Amino acid sequence: MVNTGEAVDGPTEFRKRLLPLTLGHGVQFDFYRKHWGTEIPPAELTDIPTISKRVHGGDLEMLRHPDLHPALLMHSTGTTGRPFRRYRSREELDAYRQYAEARMELANDGAPGRPMLVFNSIPNSVHGATMDAPGISYRMSIDFFSEFGIRNALTVLSDTALFRREAHVPTRAIVGAPNLLVALTALCDQQSIDPAAFEIDELYCVSDVLTRKTRAYLGERWAGTSVRDVFSCSEAVGSAVLCADCDGYHYDPVVWPEILQIDEDATLDEGIGELTLTELYPFSQIQPLLRYRTGDLVRRLRCPARPYELAFRPLGRRAACPTARVAGRSRVLIGGTELREILEDEPEVGRETVLGVQHPMVAGIPLGPPRAAWAVRDDGTLEITVEASFSLGLFPQHAEDLRRRLAARLGQRLDRAVVTLTNPGTGVAGLVVRPMSDVEDLGQ
Repeated sequence: MVNTGEAVDGPTEFRKRLLPLTLGHGVQFDFYRKHWGTEIPPAELTDIPTISKRVHGGDLEMLRHPDLHPALLMHSTGTTGRPFRRYRSREELDAYRQYAEARMELANDGAPGRPMLVFNSIPNSVHGATMDAPGISYRMSIDFFSEFGIRNALTVLSDTALFRREAHVPTRAIVGAPNLLVALTALCDQQSIDPAAFEIDELYCVSDVLTRKTRAYLGERWAGTSVRDVFSCSEAVGSAVLCADCDGYHYDPVVWPEILQIDEDATLDEGIGELTLTELYPFSQIQPLLRYRTGDLVRRLRCPARPYELAFRPLGRRAACPTARVAGRSRVLIGGTELREILEDEPEVGRETVLGVQHPMVAGIPLGPPRAAWAVRDDGTLEITVEASFSLGLFPQHAEDLRRRLAARLGQRLDRAVVTLTNPGTGVAGLVVRPMSDVEDLGQ
């Protein structure tokens, strides 16, 4: 179907070889013929406009190949507020399986691969590139939604000989959202179990931001286990993994990544822009997304080890990144992920709990993002309202110390910030940060 050897050895060449097939396939759809204004396949990717769920949400639901039948449903989690169904055909699954087998064969250097046992802690959602690769022999769900279920899960995890095949010891991995992996760690503490005793090879964090503190915590508590951060979106096959050389992410060769300016379809050579993906043929046939604006803002990086490969660092969802208009252009004041990490550094800042979980231990643990809200005024003022984890009226000096620490951190990030405390004594500490409107590059 497709020679996958170059998918490992030469991702740039691999993408270029598949791009004409991708554009030729896309023009077969009424949606793209109308969107591109032509029935002739364009020569280059940059010759066509972008698409997004924000603008084309309803039309994308109708993007279906008339002659291909769905074999797999992948439901978008709807972080943009516009979830929609994504289908994969049998042809796509076969192409992806061939690609995955080629990568695994090269990674194993000819040695027989170990069977893989995956424990999935997010059984009620499908996020990212979750098409089963041939190396996954077993997949089990950890039930976080009842006390009975989590006790069973801990028992199964404790059986390190589970599914042992003769001399082959399976690679054991747990995939889940960071807050549920932290919850699992807390439940181990409750049961007096050392997580290292599970002999898990890898923790894969998906579906939410893996912050510095969470990564350090999981790495310390799960001694001997690799903590991996996978960046993906439910709309596109493939994912991006962290690079040790540039501390950024590189995307799988099965998609063509771009970073475009926030306000226009122009390529960004440096700075902050919106991650835009094109699913390459034959890995996406039934609902191909070409030049799809993901809604994720990222900073473009230069990788010394892979200078010809696009590298980036996620800043957060577009709706989660405070943005102001400066000289007619959108400028990111501060990345949503960075703002979250600043607030997480302060234990006095309140945190969200795991919603919808019935287990009495997990439900009450504050594991989620900080309880905070922000808004950008017309004059560029960024207002951040942070909920403290204590009563400000009972501890006014403690509240003032918290305000000063946050003001100092935000003042380092936002040039000449003016910070004031609002609503003292009501349980909510408000910070008003006003960056200079005449700064040419706000945080970029």
